[in-house]
Amino acid sequence: PAGALNFTAYAPTSINGLVTINQTEQKIAGFEPDAKVADQKDVVAAFNAGSKSTVVGASTFGVAGVPMNFKHILSQIEVQAKCSNANLRVQVVGVKLGNVYSKGDFAFPQVETATTYNVPRTNWSNLSAAKDYGVETATPATPLTLDNTARSIMFGANNFMMIPQALTA
Repeated sequence: PAGALNFTAYAPTSINGLVTINQTEQKIAGFEPDAKVADQKDVVAAFNAGSKSTVVGASTFGVAGVPMNFKHILSQIEVQAKCSNANLRVQVVGVKLGNVYSKGDFAFPQVETATTYNVPRTNWSNLSAAKDYGVETATPATPLTLDNTARSIMFGANNFMMIPQALTA
């Protein structure tokens, strides 16, 4: 086409059923992180605009096309702990995020997601369904004993992938 075009992209494709991208609406409706932390997926989104006259030829990456800089739309949360009191023995068997919103709608950015762009938390709306998310050691008989060094108590390589939100203590 001769006119300007908007380009919206996202990943992973496993959320296809929640995504609407058309001339009037670009959103993810009813997104909910998986209840099991190990199964939670990172979600990224990108937006840019261009026209045939501005994208044909070499772009900033040396190839023809519209640059799409993907940005994370979820908050990755890793919980770390330590015990600096040598007179105490603290053992951890699990960690839980409590009473966090688990469902929401996301409006795709409508400005270029350039390298310096950060997705505003206000792109999320209709937050609901407060619930708890947790992880625990695979073998409760073998807890993690804390020492003076802060370390992850996520019991694996996965961190929480949550909808960004302001929480009240």
